[in-house]
Amino acid sequence: MPRACEGCSACCSSVPVPELKLLPYQRCPHLRTPPAMQTGCSVYPHRPKACRSWSCLWLTNPAWAEELRPDRCGVVFDPVIDIVKIRDKEYPAQQAWVMSGHEDAWSTPPVSTVIRAILDHGLVVLWRLPPDDQFNLTARCIAQNLAGTISISDPSPAVGFLGSEASRFARAQKLMRRRRHA
Repeated sequence: MPRACEGCSACCSSVPVPELKLLPYQRCPHLRTPPAMQTGCSVYPHRPKACRSWSCLWLTNPAWAEELRPDRCGVVFDPVIDIVKIRDKEYPAQQAWVMSGHEDAWSTPPVSTVIRAILDHGLVVLWRLPPDDQFNLTARCIAQNLAGTISISDPSPAVGFLGSEASRFARAQKLMRRRRHA
C-alpha cells in the first residue's frame, strides 16, 4: 500500500523546484502552516508537474521505518541520483536534504542505517546542509572505499550543479552501470 505525506511537508522547504523557481532551502509560497486549518500544500490538486512526479524515498519505500519520515528524522532522501566530483572524478550520489537542527543525523540510527545501505550500493551520499545566516549552502560527501571504510568530508561550499538535471542523471546511471560491471 503506497504511503501518503500525512502532514509531512519537509520537501516543500528544502528540495529545489525549478518549475517554481525555488532554490534549495527556499520555502514554497504554497505551503500552508499553522494557524491555518490545514497544513501542507495549498495548491495540492493543481500542484506543478515537478511536485506531482517527485516523491521522497520514504514515500516509495514502505519497508522504511516510520521514524524515517522526513519531518521526523530531519532528512529528505531524494530519489534522483546526482553527480559529485571528488578529486576531479565523478561519482553517482544519493542526495540527502538536511533540515536545520539535524546536521549530524548521518551519525545516528535510523538515518545512519539508510546511509550505510546507500554506500553498500556503491553510491556516495551528498549530505546537503541548510544555509547559514548569509544563505551560503554547504554539503558533505559521505563515501565508502573498497575496504568498507566510511569517510565523511568537512562541510564545503556546495558549488553549482554539474550540468542539467537530465545530463547529470544520465551520467550517474552510466557510472552506476560501470561500477556494477567492474
